[in-house]
Amino acid sequence: MMRILFYSRRNIMAMRNYMKYFRGKSFLLILSLFYLFVFGSCSFFAADHLIIKKYTSTSQEKVNEEGNSMEVVQLTEPVVDSNKEWYTVGPEDIINIKVWEHNELSFEAEVLEDGTINYPFFKKIYVAGLTPSEIADKIAGLLSNGYIENPQVFVSVKEYRSKKVFVIGEAEKNGKYFLKKPTSLFEFISQLGGLKKTAGNRIIIKRLQKDNNSEKMVEIEIPVIDGEIQKNILLQENDVIDIPEAKFFISGEVGKSGYYTLQEDYNIYQAIIVAGDFTRGARETAVKLIRNGGREVYVVNVERIRKGLERGLPAKSERFRKELEELKIRDGDVIIVPKSIFYSE
Repeated sequence: MMRILFYSRRNIMAMRNYMKYFRGKSFLLILSLFYLFVFGSCSFFAADHLIIKKYTSTSQEKVNEEGNSMEVVQLTEPVVDSNKEWYTVGPEDIINIKVWEHNELSFEAEVLEDGTINYPFFKKIYVAGLTPSEIADKIAGLLSNGYIENPQVFVSVKEYRSKKVFVIGEAEKNGKYFLKKPTSLFEFISQLGGLKKTAGNRIIIKRLQKDNNSEKMVEIEIPVIDGEIQKNILLQENDVIDIPEAKFFISGEVGKSGYYTLQEDYNIYQAIIVAGDFTRGARETAVKLIRNGGREVYVVNVERIRKGLERGLPAKSERFRKELEELKIRDGDVIIVPKSIFYSE
């Protein structure tokens, strides 16, 4: 009997010790979980977790707005001699002709569609493609052939109408303009008052290029970074200067897929809100951002961006701010929101 009581008392003591041990362990476990939840959440939503993956794509992961048969070319700009007369007249130009001491032969003439001007004695003189000094030499040569001895002829352009360029898109002033002298793209856009804030990251010059007996329309793309034109080229007659609007494209599990005008500094989460927010089946943790024509691809956890913004992390975490800045939407960006593998309708 004494032995039984002894073993019972010993067992009770052992059980008490075990309970104290596990109670301490449970307390530590609960404390650890509490610590991770309260203090670890900040690091969980830190900026280094927003971009899950970033890589350079070798495939063409981009969306074309429309099919385009025009050729994109790189052109070598001709060197223009500033001391050489540049302007050659064409249809609709008005030139002023003066013949020294012969007022009856001095007048203004419009270059007709066939490239000629009406002139006394000779009815029509072909002048298209000639500079004012070349026209003066031509008229002087004709007059000296039995009409006037040693004629002194002077020609100038009164109204420049033949060398047209057209501006469409996001310039401060659109319309038709006339070139009077060698004019660079930078100089021309400056004269128009610059680009609008809604202008994209490129300027497209559509140019008719003649090659032997054939001609084709080509496109010259000029990069624009932060409103600054990155390549300065000379404009040519009949150039169409197209300044596209800044846009981004979004598709997949959002309210409304399509192109959207980039009017403000959107981050990727704000861009998704503009497109109608996520659908119920969206996989918010693996949104793909495709940039630079498909050369850069980001896989982004947008859910963490949303939760981080709700917690005010931009004001607390420098890394969060930096990565959010990297995810600001740019002209030409493509956002693809995948469907969750766990969602079924």
